[in-house]
Amino acid sequence: MINRIIKIKGVGKFLNTNPNAGANFRKSNIIYALNGSGKTTLTSVFRSLSQNDEKVIENRKSFEYEDEQDIQILINSKPFKYTKSSKWTNSGYSDIEVFDIFFVNDNVFAGFEVLPDNRKNLHKFLLSKEIIDLDNDISQIKNEISTVNTKISDLTGKLNSLKG
Repeated sequence: MINRIIKIKGVGKFLNTNPNAGANFRKSNIIYALNGSGKTTLTSVFRSLSQNDEKVIENRKSFEYEDEQDIQILINSKPFKYTKSSKWTNSGYSDIEVFDIFFVNDNVFAGFEVLPDNRKNLHKFLLSKEIIDLDNDISQIKNEISTVNTKISDLTGKLNSLKG
């Protein structure tokens, strides 16, 4: 569970943010604020951490910030830190679920229509982490099959050139 944000520097609206010690999270949290106040930036930080994807943070670098981005979050009393040079320490934290516009776009609908890719991903929203892990295993096996098929095709081509 996220205990608290220690600091966020150089990410979107958060040029140099150090929340006070009383700003602790609970098991479930709802964040409500005016448009343009940093909600999407904050969810991007959580998404980056949960997916161990530094590109999410790098793409949100503050225009006005010249130093290296710096994020520190306390989770289960363990510090998770991000800097561009060291990426996320502790390899991210996958127990965070962010339900924002990007989640909706990727899993539920895009614009005014439900696309085939949305339907394919809908089970990730409806089902457990175990199903998502199985889906990831299937994707990995499909990639391995594709690699083996490429090798077979290359070897078949070499064999045919030796025959001819």
